Amino acid sequence: MAQSGEPPAVKLICGILSCRVELLDAAGEALAAALGPVDLTSDTMDFDFTHYYDRQMGSPLYRRFAGFAGPFAADTLADVKCRTNAIEADFAARFGLVPRARSTSIPATWSRPSSCWPA
Repeated sequence: MAQSGEPPAVKLICGILSCRVELLDAAGEALAAALGPVDLTSDTMDFDFTHYYDRQMGSPLYRRFAGFAGPFAADTLADVKCRTNAIEADFAARFGLVPRARSTSIPATWSRPSSCWPA
């Protein structure tokens, strides 16, 4: 019989999309203020795998990933998404981007903590 228990801690990663490259740094700073220190950042890359977001966000789109110092409890992802939604709304208001979202962040987790930080 399986034993229930707490899920293992996870690595928190956010994918940031924007049609304005200069907003990627600002979004990363806002995410760090809300979620804690960033310990990994990818290079900025073109997001040209799909045109699904073009009508909402404009084009061309750019993507960057940010990883946050952890570990994070796996059950905090819903709270993290609420925080990133608030950051998106703040960016829309501050940068006059309503009604079109010009920056978005998508949180996710990676559940191999032994390769991310000491046990």
